[in-house]
Amino acid sequence: MWVRFGAKYFLVRALEVGDMRALQEFFYSHNEETIRMRYGYLRQWMSDEDALKLVAVDQARDPALGIFQKENGKVELRAIGRYYLDEVGKKAEIAFVVHEETRHIGMAGFLIASLAEIANQRGITEFWAHVLPDNRTMAGLFVAVGGREAKAVTDDERTFVIAVKDILQSRKKFLIEKKIDMKQCLPRKVGVHYDSCYERHDTGPNHPESADRYRVLKAALERLPPEFVRLPGRRAEVSEILRAHEYYYHDVVWRDVEEFADCLRTGDTAICEESYDVALEASGAVLYAVDAVMAGEVSSAFCAVRPPGHHATAERGMGFCLFNHIAIAARHLQEVHGLKRIAIIDWDVHHGNGTESIFLEDPSVLYVSLHEHGNYPYTASDAQRGEGAGEGATLNISLPEGSDGEAALQAWCEKVDAAVNAFEPEFILISAGFDSRIDDPIGGLRWSDETFAEMTRRSIALADRWCGGRIVSMLEGGYNPQGLADAAVAHVRALESEG
Repeated sequence: MWVRFGAKYFLVRALEVGDMRALQEFFYSHNEETIRMRYGYLRQWMSDEDALKLVAVDQARDPALGIFQKENGKVELRAIGRYYLDEVGKKAEIAFVVHEETRHIGMAGFLIASLAEIANQRGITEFWAHVLPDNRTMAGLFVAVGGREAKAVTDDERTFVIAVKDILQSRKKFLIEKKIDMKQCLPRKVGVHYDSCYERHDTGPNHPESADRYRVLKAALERLPPEFVRLPGRRAEVSEILRAHEYYYHDVVWRDVEEFADCLRTGDTAICEESYDVALEASGAVLYAVDAVMAGEVSSAFCAVRPPGHHATAERGMGFCLFNHIAIAARHLQEVHGLKRIAIIDWDVHHGNGTESIFLEDPSVLYVSLHEHGNYPYTASDAQRGEGAGEGATLNISLPEGSDGEAALQAWCEKVDAAVNAFEPEFILISAGFDSRIDDPIGGLRWSDETFAEMTRRSIALADRWCGGRIVSMLEGGYNPQGLADAAVAHVRALESEG
């Protein structure tokens, strides 16, 4: 989330493993007075071990937030705030550090209010904080938000106890005094990716997943106003593909393409001599988008890529799919960015059997699928909740043939919100299939463009609550070309809206 402090905008988000060096540079750039005020002595450097402990925390238990400033192409950390939950789980120690160059513009107060909101959602009722005697500014902040001084553990510090409800009650007054108007947050910056390279994947005459269908979609996305950030793509590395797929399956795809096969030997996926390269471009574009969101360059993104991916299992391509882009993206977020909990929402008319199977025993990825009952690939079971350690991290919602968007949105209210809120994701990925739309030639649901827009807004609300608004969606199905274009544009435009 971008917030205006004073005359400038700053990015507020959860800290992650990739911020380790930025955290050390933040610490090192303080003057001696700041370091002594925070630690009580002149600490020369923050070790790798200490930095990693702070950025690699479990955000579901001990959230750590950072405020970042981007100037002249460089992103610098300007403030951090976090709390440490006690063993009982109802109280937490809170701590802040604000760089001297950005003091007195409300960053510490904004962080304590943000952490109080998180704490309130999690049933935490009280914060406490230890402050050095000379740090009158921080002591004054705790008093201003309702804190009371308690008996200190040692003589060289002051201890404050603050009720979370008191912080929330004083939040509005504080924001007004510091002129931090949340309505002045930067508009959501939405990224969109499309490229003519995907037209090179030739599926043959009369195939529903065709290049002609993509051209109509691409033309519609090209007409979006310039406020939508056009994201480039890149080619995925084989090592990135192997995060979600078996090595031998990757070799099957490569060999079948090299041998000019017209269909993948593992299933019903048409291929041509360009298909392997195009599939790598598709996966790479999705990875570029998630990196852009993680860097704060855009708040969310839609990737119009093909071939689609959610039917591809770790060892088998099928259902028009070669590589499972969304699974590759989830593993990338975990392994490169250090995130611990990824939620995948799949609203394609067909059950995403490949995505489900890849994460079936994995508690770190929540898979939610809304799909038509009895349609391809005939694998969906509403009774399937995951297996082994992953039990409870799968949610299938089968909708009857002919049902409209109201039925889907009702199911969302009854099941999806609760599942995602209980999971507390750090990033949301969406398998955005538009073959659930009315008049799709191979789908039996009757959703409208507004259904997709509303599902997008509900996804934003969940992302705002748990992961700083971070969403990346990617194209799956949708085989009525004009219907696909209309529904996808409704989805992309809704990514700009408030959840």
